[in-house]
Amino acid sequence: MELQTNIWIIWLFFALFYGLMALYHWRLSKKSFPQFKLPAIPYLPPPPGGIPVNIGVTAKDVKETFDSYRDAFNSYIEDYNESSRRQNRAAAGGFLIASLAAIVSLIITI
Repeated sequence: MELQTNIWIIWLFFALFYGLMALYHWRLSKKSFPQFKLPAIPYLPPPPGGIPVNIGVTAKDVKETFDSYRDAFNSYIEDYNESSRRQNRAAAGGFLIASLAAIVSLIITI
């Protein structure tokens, strides 16, 4: 009968463990990756007397490409952050329910 009288210790451990896991995942749900920012692209004019070379790509083309990439990457980051937030909140809710169930079991066994 000794095992039955000390079973509350196990329920206390589970309640604390699941409660801490719920808190951990809730805190994780508030963290997110920052937006991606491109540095300014400097434009250097050719030196005096230099010969400009036409390579078929203008600075405007390069900037538009980088801006398009930045927007697409930031959209991906936003989707990832939202998905991560939902997953962590669901995990926190599950651990909270498990912690409450362990507390109820603890009360029943005392």
